[in-house]
Amino acid sequence: MQVPLDQKLQSEAQWRVWIGHIKSAAVAEDVWDYLDPEKADDEVLQVPKAQEEPSIPRDNRQRERDIMELDDAELKRYTFAVQAYDRRDQRRQRLLKTMSRLNNLITRSLATEHHYLVVGEDSPRKKLIKLSETFKPKPQSRQQQLRRAWREMIRQKPQGDTNHWLTQWVSLFEEGKIAGIPDCSNGDHFAIRDFLDAIQSVDDTWCTAWRERLADQEKSVTFHEVIASYRSRRGDLAISSGRKQPKIALASLNGEPEAKPVEKTYRKKCPCGNTHPQHHFSKCFYLNESIRPEGWKPKEGTIERISENIKQMSPQDQEKIVKIQQKKAESAHLAGTAPQEGQPLVDGRRPSQR
Repeated sequence: MQVPLDQKLQSEAQWRVWIGHIKSAAVAEDVWDYLDPEKADDEVLQVPKAQEEPSIPRDNRQRERDIMELDDAELKRYTFAVQAYDRRDQRRQRLLKTMSRLNNLITRSLATEHHYLVVGEDSPRKKLIKLSETFKPKPQSRQQQLRRAWREMIRQKPQGDTNHWLTQWVSLFEEGKIAGIPDCSNGDHFAIRDFLDAIQSVDDTWCTAWRERLADQEKSVTFHEVIASYRSRRGDLAISSGRKQPKIALASLNGEPEAKPVEKTYRKKCPCGNTHPQHHFSKCFYLNESIRPEGWKPKEGTIERISENIKQMSPQDQEKIVKIQQKKAESAHLAGTAPQEGQPLVDGRRPSQR
């Protein structure tokens, strides 16, 4: 079970696709009915509680007996009860392992900076409910976002290799239909005409031909059919030209240009500033409270620098630091204690707040 790296949940715009990945994984494991965050607690299935193992029947005087003392009928009933217990327990253990895998999947597929939202939640369903409260778009705000993004797409002009640009159109169209924005949900013909308006100045001949076809067959033509036709046309033109043109800037679902991929350099050394080759953040007194010597105190100003330096580290190293602090925070939570004053902030929060 795995959610694509580019779908790690960090914004409302990703919620529908992200929860779709989680649901697919849960359905494949036959446990979605235990997790569905849209249902009330009394509507979802519950993991069975552990049952007491059958005991050997006592005699008429309630005296404990050995299995060898049972007669044939008693032995048969006892054996049947043990077998039934074993089957139920095996099913329960398999279910617990599956739920554990889903629990880990949810945490792994959540952007590191949002891990604080699920710290202390040991149930995958509770995690989904918490994330739903944070990331599930509110209908009106999501509609506004999508309407702005749709208008931005109409203003975009295709250049060069347009496959990604066309995929953005399809993705935005499907999101708009689900959200109920008029441009996408009141029949495909409105969306088709918007798309033709976007490319009219670039490919007048093709657009004119499609407008004539729409005049005769408007109700039978689908948005996906038009997109597929233009994708094919652009592919044919690229082949005939014999050259590959640069990709265009694309509009994201938030209505802003899609950033070009850049190679990012991450901080390698410990965020506390110690440059000794043998020093690692797992053994750092600032980050790992459990190994601090008695009476140790942090240097003035270092805590604030650590919080900023952590943000410059790779997502993998940030996640490792989060795990180190989660263990201590969870232990402190169970013990009813607060983290020490010298504990650095990660993403602006102490582990007890994550």
